Amino acid sequence: MPSAEPAIKVIHSEPVPENRQNKLADLVKKVQQSRESEYEPYASQHGQFLPVEKPEPASYQKNRREVFSSQAAKDQEASQEEDVMPGAFLLQKKAELRKQDPFPEDFRAEPLKKKSKTRKKLRNWAIAFAVLLLGAFGALTYFSSADAIVVPKEQKVTVDAALVASPTTSSTSSPSAIPYQIMTINEQGSELVPAITEKQVSATATGTVTLFNAYATKPYRLVRNTRIQTPQGMVFKLSDSVTLPGMKTINGKTVPGSADVAIYAEAPGTDYNVGFSDFSLPGFKGEPQYTTIYGRSKTSVAGGFVGTKKIASDSDVASARAKIRASLQQKALHDAGANIPNSFVLPQNAYSVTYQSLPDQNADTGVTIGEQATLRGIIFPKEKLQDAVMSKAAPNDKASFSAPHLETLSFVSANPDFGGTQEISFSLKGDTTLVGIANLQQLGQDLTGQPLSNLPAILAKYPGIDRVEAGIRPPWMRSFPKNPASLSVTLKQ
Repeated sequence: MPSAEPAIKVIHSEPVPENRQNKLADLVKKVQQSRESEYEPYASQHGQFLPVEKPEPASYQKNRREVFSSQAAKDQEASQEEDVMPGAFLLQKKAELRKQDPFPEDFRAEPLKKKSKTRKKLRNWAIAFAVLLLGAFGALTYFSSADAIVVPKEQKVTVDAALVASPTTSSTSSPSAIPYQIMTINEQGSELVPAITEKQVSATATGTVTLFNAYATKPYRLVRNTRIQTPQGMVFKLSDSVTLPGMKTINGKTVPGSADVAIYAEAPGTDYNVGFSDFSLPGFKGEPQYTTIYGRSKTSVAGGFVGTKKIASDSDVASARAKIRASLQQKALHDAGANIPNSFVLPQNAYSVTYQSLPDQNADTGVTIGEQATLRGIIFPKEKLQDAVMSKAAPNDKASFSAPHLETLSFVSANPDFGGTQEISFSLKGDTTLVGIANLQQLGQDLTGQPLSNLPAILAKYPGIDRVEAGIRPPWMRSFPKNPASLSVTLKQ
């Protein structure tokens, strides 16, 4: 059987001289000594990490040389027998020494240097983070902001204030009189009632017109049954007295005062069913009022009839009218509340509602009953009425409290004038809640730059304030910002 080829190709082969063996042993010794001297300082500082061997005794070194010499002789014989080159022998010795070496190359100076660089980088990153954190802290502190939500005090009181009011345009009112105005709301409704019979009827046409006052800045009153006329000469009469407000100038334009009123034809019949039309007042013919006080249909004028009509029972008609009127009153009150100007107030019961029955309309299955409701309410300027109520109900708290819920008080008067032309005496009665007031702008100036601990002393100057809910950002700040623009003061709703 042919012999196996050697693992290493032999270039040439010769015995290893003895002097080379000695040099090799000296080289191993120097390497060992250099390793011990290199790691001894580190081991003295970090004794738990790297073992440090004591220097070898001289006898051990002598034995090692003898071992190496003996091994070299054996290797020489093996080299001759197995044809191993000197380079392969050196590699084999190096591998054996590596096994015996207690200080592997992985723990040499280079890894320690890398570990030192890593710690330096971590230290630099920590310093940078600390600087960034301090900068952010300073910036947030400098640009701090705050919200101050003011919670006012509340005080329940019973009001029974006797007051006097006069029309807004009156020049003869008493100094203590509160000005008032009349607001008008019109509503219409109908309901179908079954017919039970037919009969001969004679009905007049009815409707609603809007009358305008472009004659004067003062109110102009028209009494019930005042005649108005269409361009075709059909004459109608006012169902109720009405006061037309004076004209006003708005944005440089003259706007006439106006009011709605119900009308009816002076005679029955279908000829008066004129639908929508313009109206003049024939009684003013030849006077300036003839062209400056005029009317225009708001609803169709209809219902005039002479002949046989279907008739519902009286009880059914009465029940239907009562139901319609109750519904119209609620609707009129709702619309009045929705249309009151923001600066005015309508107290409870400071209104009257009048009704007008509209012409019945025949239908195939019965009779349609119609009603019109007209609400006239007395409205007061909110600030003036509030000042008058506070003077009567809580004069000592007038500077620190207000009465914002005047609409809950009841209006009581023995001579109410819902036409808006006379001075009236009345009382406002009932329970209401007074609410504290404060100058929020001045409070903001007082809080600027102040520590939270000074808040009770500052609020002592504001008897209408119950407390202030303060929110300061960032949260570690314990003072309001020094910049007034960074402080928001609002009233809690």
